[in-house]
Amino acid sequence: MTKRKSNVRVSDEEESDYKAKAQDDFEDDEFESEEEPKPKKASKSKKAKTKKQIESEDSEDSPAPKNSKGQNKNKKDDRGVTDEGDTYFQLSDKRRVTIREFKNMVLIDFREYYKSKDDGEYHPTKKGISLQIDQWNKLKELIDDIDEEIKKFE
Repeated sequence: MTKRKSNVRVSDEEESDYKAKAQDDFEDDEFESEEEPKPKKASKSKKAKTKKQIESEDSEDSPAPKNSKGQNKNKKDDRGVTDEGDTYFQLSDKRRVTIREFKNMVLIDFREYYKSKDDGEYHPTKKGISLQIDQWNKLKELIDDIDEEIKKFE
């Protein structure tokens, strides 16, 4: 039996999976809050330090070689990890390629992001496409042909 909720049909199995996941997330949050009590007001006004910020603080203590910054800057800035633990590669300031898992399928997600005015974080838009592994492999096979076609326009 399917239920209709917000113009989206959801099967009973999907709904129960969603409720179980939500309960697990709630229990995880509850467990984390017991270990480290965090005041709510402070968490909104202060952001947690990112790995990059911690590394930059550590590097201030010891001077880095001059050549290493220029060479590694693009590679470090182009790659990152989302809050969910998914790896992404920055294509431009508003576009990313994210490798993620959804319903036991690995997806390569090309998506546009916007910067939120509320928290200053980047959030995905609906402008994008997700490729399954077989589609991704087919695209990789076609890259040379696509490059040839692009050269015709240059």
